[in-house]
Formats: sequence, C-alpha cells, structure tokens
Amino acid sequence: MTESDRDAEALIAIRKTNAMLRQNGMSWSDVIDLPLLAFFPLWIAAELMAIFHPNTYWNKNGKRVIVAGWSLCWLGLLSWLGAGTWLLFAIGT
Repeated sequence: MTESDRDAEALIAIRKTNAMLRQNGMSWSDVIDLPLLAFFPLWIAAELMAIFHPNTYWNKNGKRVIVAGWSLCWLGLLSWLGAGTWLLFAIGT
C-alpha cells in the first residue's frame, strides 16, 4: 500500500506501519539494518559459479572454494531464517 498512486492511501499505510513499529518498540532502522542479508543473492551467485565452473581461471581451488561457499551459503540461510523468525515474533506479539 505504501507504493499506491493515491497519496492518502500511501500515507495511511506508512502511518499504520510507524504505529505498529512504535507499538513493538522498534524503528525503521531495526527492520532495515540487515546489511549482510542484502548481499545474499550475490553471495549465492558466486557460490553457484564455484560449483558449476570449479576450474575456471578465477577459481583454481575448486573443491575448497565449493566447501567454503556452501558453508557460507548455509550460514546465510540460517541468518535469513533467524532474522525472519525474529521479525515474525517481534512484530506478531
């Protein structure tokens, strides 16, 4: 609703979101401040490249890169799940 073409509708959505954040003792920075998660899609792309093209000129340590990449991938997935769970419980209560 915040992207509505109707200004009043967008303003109401933003105000309701602000009220919901205040009600839960949060601010916009609590919701948006997840800088590591912003790079997750690029991280996955790099790991997939290491898997599908392990012996290219930029990846001479194919097997080690794959192990490290997938370890970081799982760490990234766990951080997404943790952040999502935290948001669900923080906003849902």
